[in-house]
Amino acid sequence: MTTVKEAVVLPDVLPIFPLADAVLLPDAVLPLNIFEPRYLAMTNYALAHGRLIGMIQPSPQGGLYQVGCAGRIARFEETPDGRYLITLSGVSRFLVAAELPLHAGGFRLIQPNWGPYKADVQPVDDSALCRESLLTTLKPYLTKMDMSCDQWDSMRQIPCGKLVATLSMICPFSIEEKQMLLEAPDVESRLKALCAFLENALSDPCCGGGCH
Repeated sequence: MTTVKEAVVLPDVLPIFPLADAVLLPDAVLPLNIFEPRYLAMTNYALAHGRLIGMIQPSPQGGLYQVGCAGRIARFEETPDGRYLITLSGVSRFLVAAELPLHAGGFRLIQPNWGPYKADVQPVDDSALCRESLLTTLKPYLTKMDMSCDQWDSMRQIPCGKLVATLSMICPFSIEEKQMLLEAPDVESRLKALCAFLENALSDPCCGGGCH
C-alpha cells in the first residue's frame, strides 16, 4: 500500500518539547495534555507559525538526543481550566543543527536540519512488509506484559508503516530503544528493530513482572 502524504512547509526555526519516554514518528499521532505555562506558550507559538512542534527525548546522559520528530497540530482543544489538549500528527524527523536562544515564553527553539530525512515526507510503499510476522510476535508480548488488545482485525487494515510507527511509540520500551526505533533509516529497518525488541522482551524473565 502506498501512502500519499499531505505537503507541509518545514520551517527554519522549530519549537521543541523535550519529553522522556515519548517519541513521535512520521505517519503516527501523539495526544498531549499541555498545562505548564512555557508549553502553553509553545503551543500558542506553534499555532501562529505553521502548527509544528518538535518532539525530542532528553538523553539519559544529559542534554537532548540529536534526532527528534516534528508533528503538526491536527487537533486543538482548550479546557475550562486553561489546559490545551492537542494531537500531533507526525510529519518528519530532524537533526538538531543548533539550539537558539530561549524564547521569551520560556520554551526552547532550535534550528532543525531536515535534510537527512527527506524521505519522511515522500509517499511510502510498505506493501512488502510482513504484517503477520509482526502480529505473531506481538500477541505473546502483550500477554506477557498484561496488555489486552481487541483490535487485531483493525490492525490488519492499518497501513503497515503506520502500524509499525504506532507500536514503536506505545510499547513500553526503554528510552534508548525508543530512540533507536525513531532513528531507524526506513520503515523496513524499524520493523526489524521492533520485532527484535519484542522478541528480546519475550525471552527476558524479568520483563512483564517475571522477577521479584
